[in-house]
Amino acid sequence: MKTKRILAVDDMPAVLDIIKVLLRGEFEVFTTNAVNTAMKLLETDDLKFDLVLLDVDMPHVSGFEMLKMLKGNPNFQDLPVIMLTGNADHDSEIKAAAAGAMDYIVKPFTAEVLKNRLRAALK
Repeated sequence: MKTKRILAVDDMPAVLDIIKVLLRGEFEVFTTNAVNTAMKLLETDDLKFDLVLLDVDMPHVSGFEMLKMLKGNPNFQDLPVIMLTGNADHDSEIKAAAAGAMDYIVKPFTAEVLKNRLRAALK
């Protein structure tokens, strides 16, 4: 069985490091702290991602803006996206779901929550 490939996008290197450590061994994880780099990685022919973990609050281009780009592109419309955020407000969660996010995880998260949500999204 092929290892699922995850792209994690967050402007905080510490969060990306935690994600890589928590998912090591079960998923192949690529990370970036910039939306433009994330889009280039997604468009790379030899890299096919199974899911995107996407921070909501990022400089320059927000996670919501990137989600809109993904869902507006026929190549990525069906790519599952899970939003990550430090904001536990209900309005952002509703906005994420309405924009096409599969799930919404509030930071800080546990390894079990992250892995279980990824497994469910990838079924």
